[in-house]
Amino acid sequence: MVHWLGDFIYMKLSKYSSFFLVLPAVAFVLLFSFLPAALAVINSFRNSMGSFTLNNYKLLPSFGIYKAIEDTLIISIGAIFFQLFLALIASSLLLKISRGRSIIMALILIPMSIATVVSAILFTFVFEYPGGIANEFLGSMHIGLQNWLSPTSFLVYFSIIFADSWKTTPIMILILYSGMLRVPQELYYAASVDGAGPIRRFFSITIPNIRSFIAVSLLIRGIS
Repeated sequence: MVHWLGDFIYMKLSKYSSFFLVLPAVAFVLLFSFLPAALAVINSFRNSMGSFTLNNYKLLPSFGIYKAIEDTLIISIGAIFFQLFLALIASSLLLKISRGRSIIMALILIPMSIATVVSAILFTFVFEYPGGIANEFLGSMHIGLQNWLSPTSFLVYFSIIFADSWKTTPIMILILYSGMLRVPQELYYAASVDGAGPIRRFFSITIPNIRSFIAVSLLIRGIS
C-alpha cells in the first residue's frame, strides 16, 4: 500500500517537474523585480502623508520630463542600432577565424560579466574631464580636450552609447553569430560562382537568413 501510494505521488509530481524546476527562478524575479516595480508605481500615487494623489505626475513637466523622454529615445535608438552594426561586423569576422575562435568569443563576452555599476564607474574615469583616458588619447593626438559628460554637449549621448555598447554588444554578437552559423555554406559558394562579391553576399544571403535572429537581438536590447 505504501509502495503504491509512493508511486502514485511520484507520477503526479513528475507531471509538474518542469514547473518545480523553474519555480525558484520565477519566485526570484517576482520578489526582486516585479514586486519592487509594483510598489514603486503604487507609491508614485501617494503624497508625503500616504494619501492618494495625482500631484506627483502633474509636477513632472517642471522636472524636465519631456527632455528626459527625448534623451531616452536618442540614447536607446542610437545604442540599439550602433550595437547592431558592431555585432554584424564582429559576427562576420568571427566566421572568418579558423583558430582561437573560442578564446576570442570568451574575451568578447567578458564585459557581460562585469556589474553595471562597476562598468559605469569605469567609464566615468574614461570620459572624465579634463584628465580622463579619452582626453589623454586626444592629447596624444594633439586634439583639443572635450568635456564628454557635459549635459549641454551632444558628446554626452556618444559617451553613454559607447559605454552601454561596450557592455551589452556581446549578447547581440552571440545571437547573430549563432544565426550566421545556421546559414548554408552552399548559398555562399553558389553566389561566388555567379560572381557575387563579399558585400553582395552579405546583404543578399546573410542578412535575409538571419532576420529572425536580428529581430530577437533587437527585441532583447530594446526591452533592456
